[in-house]
Amino acid sequence: MSKARLGGVTAVFSLSSGASQLPAGWLADRIGPTWLITIGVLGVGLTGVLVGLSQSYTMLLMFLILMGLMAGGYHPASTPLISLSVPANQRGRALGLHLIGGNSSFFLAPLIAGGIASAWGWRGSFVALAIPTIVLGFFFFLYLNKRYGEAHIEAMKRKQMEERPPQPGYKRRLVAFLTMMVIGAERVQPSIPFYPFI
Repeated sequence: MSKARLGGVTAVFSLSSGASQLPAGWLADRIGPTWLITIGVLGVGLTGVLVGLSQSYTMLLMFLILMGLMAGGYHPASTPLISLSVPANQRGRALGLHLIGGNSSFFLAPLIAGGIASAWGWRGSFVALAIPTIVLGFFFFLYLNKRYGEAHIEAMKRKQMEERPPQPGYKRRLVAFLTMMVIGAERVQPSIPFYPFI
């Protein structure tokens, strides 16, 4: 695969995932985080199987776009659920651990996928990693539905509204933080598909 095509593989997933974040946040408020997390995780697993079975570059791109759309629903649903689930004085640590877990996948997933691909090819790595993802999606649904039913989430939201409101200047700090995140990501993310060539 040429460098341009390899870049396209990562680009379509990243762009579709990024584009789906805002609509997914709106949807999480409508259908609840439990359903959106389940749809996202199961969707990524099922589309992972389709990526592994794709027969052309065009099919591969289409399934990666679909996978990105499914993946985009996870963070808008999981972050508020974590924030609602832990006391205010533990929220930063809980969200930090969540990010460490997610970001560690950028290191671990290529190692695991590379090992599987050396034995079964790149298609095998997608299918093999999709199967536990699908199982995890079902587990998430059962666990979250039992622990975080609709009434429980509404009660947590009411409790959170009683906490101290945002302090003056929080929007300025939020904008500064988001700007740093975007600038940092735009420097690193485009280079990731080309690591195998180094």
